[in-house]
Amino acid sequence: MAKPGTRPDAGSEVQPVDGYVRQVLANASRRYGLPVDLENPTRAQRLEIAVAMSKESGGFTSFEIMAGRRVKVDEPIAANFMQVLLLQTMGGMTDKRAFYDGFNHEYSGVA
Repeated sequence: MAKPGTRPDAGSEVQPVDGYVRQVLANASRRYGLPVDLENPTRAQRLEIAVAMSKESGGFTSFEIMAGRRVKVDEPIAANFMQVLLLQTMGGMTDKRAFYDGFNHEYSGVA
């Protein structure tokens, strides 16, 4: 049985990422020693890196990793992240894996 907040069917799913996220993944992979296929990153690989980086940039970069693309701070999706982060903090949620796994992939691979 999967832990709450996880998607067992999506962990091995390859999802496209933009060039910004690919560069973040490459840098984080080197820094934290986490494996990632930069050409075909899986959701599970991105989640591991997002959790490792969760204290950087207030967690926003981790959110972008899970979204699969660079997110502008004035986009509605960014406001959603900030609201969920606030609720998570106020509610005492400490499971970063469940938190970041809850965000949808937002990048289609089409510019």
